[in-house]
Amino acid sequence: MRIAASLPVRQHGRHLVITLPAEIDVCNRDEILDQLLPLLNSGPGSLVLDMSDTTFCDSAGVNLLIRIRHRARLLKRDVCVVAPHGAVRRVFEICGLDRALKIHRDPAGLPS
Repeated sequence: MRIAASLPVRQHGRHLVITLPAEIDVCNRDEILDQLLPLLNSGPGSLVLDMSDTTFCDSAGVNLLIRIRHRARLLKRDVCVVAPHGAVRRVFEICGLDRALKIHRDPAGLPS
């Protein structure tokens, strides 16, 4: 069983950028969610999920992102995903998540 270590978090202007692990699946989804929810609840600004290093995301990972997006909407906050790997992007396209989340291909392109 893989466990997500503490997720790296950094401030980028008004954005809180969280780097997600290389794989997101049923083994680490709950732990990632437990780390993301307090960050989402912590205040104003956007939550940016940096998936530059994420090469695998199954249905549990998709569910995680849907739950985060839903919670963000309730809090009137934005959530976006940065640079999902080609295979991960394909999963997003298949399940329609690419239409539900803002997706940026380049982390450098985020507004401040």
